[in-house]
Amino acid sequence: MRTFSLVILSAFIAATSAFKFHAAVPLNKLGNPVSHQLPELNIKLTDAKVDVAIDTRGKFNFGKRRLDQEYVPTAEELESLRRQFDDVIPAHAKRDSPVKLNGVVAIFSQQQGFMGYIRLQLSQYATTGLTTDTTKVAFLSVPNATPKPHFDLAIANASAPYLAVIQGYSGSNWGKGNPGYGSMTVVQHSTYPASNTNNPTHLPSESNIWSVDYTSGQLTATWFNDNGKAVPCTIYYDVTYSDFGFTGDLDQYVKLYLDKTVIVSLYFVGLW
Repeated sequence: MRTFSLVILSAFIAATSAFKFHAAVPLNKLGNPVSHQLPELNIKLTDAKVDVAIDTRGKFNFGKRRLDQEYVPTAEELESLRRQFDDVIPAHAKRDSPVKLNGVVAIFSQQQGFMGYIRLQLSQYATTGLTTDTTKVAFLSVPNATPKPHFDLAIANASAPYLAVIQGYSGSNWGKGNPGYGSMTVVQHSTYPASNTNNPTHLPSESNIWSVDYTSGQLTATWFNDNGKAVPCTIYYDVTYSDFGFTGDLDQYVKLYLDKTVIVSLYFVGLW
């Protein structure tokens, strides 16, 4: 038992030494990096360097990770969800409009299917969560019937105008082999390089991230590195913190932060 413990401890020290932590990466009481902290604690981090270097050559695995394929709902499933809002959508909404630019975002995962909707109320970490209660959803708006890629997704019933991504603690340059990530929340309009800190977590954001498939309604997201390079995002539900996140490499994100995650698919369900 003592030998086994020494092996685990040595492996942990070797793995963590591969990461170059900067002051802006918060640690828990055990000295491990954490992906979330309360918004007021972020204020002192906004002017600090936040990039985290990771050695991708290491073989050490921080725990079992479940990376799921996307779930594709049927047209019948989406129509069934749409009918749930017949008595919930705003009274002034023009329900008979042939082009429905306003609606909700439904969440699906491979192992569960339909999970719920984007919730309006933010978490204690000022991030976006999940709800199955149709009276507690965020109503979202696409800019037009055929928006070009990388548009802002407006929130009709929130004080902050857009649903998008707040940069996490691993820096503003994401991609394969890099644990860079962000959390979903409400933000002001912002583009790359991520710099707008007038947001609920006090961290930089990007709002011009969304693209939509006109046929299916699926929403996808793209993060832009400091040099403008587009990084396709994996969108996931962070079970550890009960909110949604984006990353260019989920494997590396989980390896560093140890969060339990589930890959999800987002679908815009037009209501009016």
